[in-house]
Amino acid sequence: MDRDAEHKSTSWGSNFLGARPTRNPYVNWKETKKGVVIYLRGKKISLDNIGSTVWKACDGRNTVEDISRVLNERYMLSVGEAERSLNIYFEQLVKKGLVFIKFGETQATTERPPERPPYNGMLPASDGSTVFCGYCGTQNSKISNYCIKCGQKLVK
Repeated sequence: MDRDAEHKSTSWGSNFLGARPTRNPYVNWKETKKGVVIYLRGKKISLDNIGSTVWKACDGRNTVEDISRVLNERYMLSVGEAERSLNIYFEQLVKKGLVFIKFGETQATTERPPERPPYNGMLPASDGSTVFCGYCGTQNSKISNYCIKCGQKLVK
């Protein structure tokens, strides 16, 4: 099976290798001696060396193909093995809201996404019919108790 045919059968489609993964700018993370640590909804997720390499490469400029080549060079994974692993890994990261996948862009943007503003306990002003999530900023119905995007309990 050739590479293009193999990727047509994945959930991402045939243009998966040209996609540009981008970290969610609202997710807090830091790099430690052991690797990247992600803070998500009160939980701490520690990534191993390969996961940390992939996470740092998800800057919106690198394509999946670029990242698979890095994995091939640094960790001696075959290109096909790296691409299959990235397919599964990105599905998990996208489901958790940690990464966005940009398809069809010929040039990556060089500007950084806006930094997450510090949460000061105050919700943005509204007409009273909506409540904004203090964690991710999503607008929710006033009758909701939990954010529709990230699942955090809403402060009313």
